[in-house]
Amino acid sequence: MTDDELTRIAALQESGYPGEDREVAWIEALTDARALRAEVARLRAENAAEDCAGDDQLVVYVSGPYTAPTPAGIAANINAARDAAEDLWRAGIAVICPHLNTAWFPEDEGIDYVAGDLAFLSRLTPGHDVIHMLPRWQDSEGACRELRFAVRHGLLVEFADRAEVVDPAEWAAEPEE
Repeated sequence: MTDDELTRIAALQESGYPGEDREVAWIEALTDARALRAEVARLRAENAAEDCAGDDQLVVYVSGPYTAPTPAGIAANINAARDAAEDLWRAGIAVICPHLNTAWFPEDEGIDYVAGDLAFLSRLTPGHDVIHMLPRWQDSEGACRELRFAVRHGLLVEFADRAEVVDPAEWAAEPEE
């Protein structure tokens, strides 16, 4: 997409698409939006290393059980993750809390929510960002998958319910599901 095309889309957006040509302009802008998204993706990839090099904001991903046999159990799991996320935010740390991202979504056999969570984890900075394992993480197949993924990708691991450091190397040896 050329600079002129980007300028035209920006001008249309700023003007609110006035006049009788509003619908035509909107359709043209939507068509151009595909090219714009491709250009944005290209620029992001081109500048990713430079952008990350100057970014020292710690990001913590909260991992732990979500599902439970009862709605009250699910609520307790969501609340535990929310409480941990809130404490981290209050400490000045940016947090990704997948429990809140999909809170009360219906269970659907065709949707792998954990795969989406792994996409979030893949965007964190190895050796810098952290996966924070909530109590009872071992009881959650999804949290175990997230931990294995995080260890393989070099993320730091923090266990909320343990004073000792746990060696996560054994998780890295297990195959991903």
